[in-house]
Amino acid sequence: YSKMDAVVKWIRIFLLTFIWLPMEVVKLLLARYVSKSMDRAITEDNGVIMKAIGWDEKDYAGTTYCLGYVKMWYRSRFPDIMKEAQRGKLAPNSDVIMLGDRKLCKILDFQTKGRPLILNFGSCTCPPFVAKLSKLQKLVDEFSDKADFLVLYIEEAHASDG
Repeated sequence: YSKMDAVVKWIRIFLLTFIWLPMEVVKLLLARYVSKSMDRAITEDNGVIMKAIGWDEKDYAGTTYCLGYVKMWYRSRFPDIMKEAQRGKLAPNSDVIMLGDRKLCKILDFQTKGRPLILNFGSCTCPPFVAKLSKLQKLVDEFSDKADFLVLYIEEAHASDG
């Protein structure tokens, strides 16, 4: 971890907090309270994936872009800046918790020696993730003799979470 890495990290924090966040709040205020056409465009843009998996617009309109969404997005991006993983370096062997018995493990505990470990991060409440689960299953069926697969649940930014 070099001084340059630290400088880059602080620049990213500054940009996220003082450039991106105010811009998103202004965009949100314009969309929700000033321009109905902008609000409609955001809802339609965000709704492409929702509709693809069969959700009706009444299920997500008004929550796909709101203050709760902006807050959760920011809270999920800030830790991204602080992560240990860096391009071109080995990925950290992070802790994970098994769903069944709540046992603490490491990601590489799921890898068979000499085989690649394919990681898929997602949430069952994430429409893009759910929409692509059947494709993931096809990959598992086709390559399970050559590689190990692991699905990791991640907390996701949902506007309804506040």
